[in-house]
Amino acid sequence: ALVQMGVKKGDRVAIIMANTPQYVIAEFAVWKAGGIVASVNPLYTGPELEHALRECGAETAIVMTLFYNKVKEIQDRTPLKRVIATNIREYLPKVLMLAFMLLKEKKEGHAINLRDNDVWMAELIRQHAGQPAPSVSVGPEDHALILFTGGTTGTSKAALATHHALVMAGLQ
Repeated sequence: ALVQMGVKKGDRVAIIMANTPQYVIAEFAVWKAGGIVASVNPLYTGPELEHALRECGAETAIVMTLFYNKVKEIQDRTPLKRVIATNIREYLPKVLMLAFMLLKEKKEGHAINLRDNDVWMAELIRQHAGQPAPSVSVGPEDHALILFTGGTTGTSKAALATHHALVMAGLQ
């Protein structure tokens, strides 16, 4: 889906969400497309989020619905062309999903209406299920991940890691 949307090898894709199953799915999808994951703190303020998106140059963002409106508020001041949204409830067990929908979704800001040409992550997954993986060659020295420093000495900076570095860190 990402390749068909225009993501090419080396492109940065911002992931703006908490630690959820969708984060892991998005991360592997970006890597399969040859992209670089720009992991952006979803709790950033609008100006911090704008800085991070401009700093990493992401043209695509995969965002949890709770943070969708914040992304849309600053999108026109960033390189973002594509926004993919996902809702926390999508991977909850049925009973919890129902409780979430009834008690929290609207009240806490998870219920959104997509704007412009934005798409749902779940819909992209359904549409592309069973299709062959993209024919993109990704090697150990290719860039894999951008993490932002804490910004303790000023504005946060983008730190880049390779696939090899991530494998080594996992083995350690």
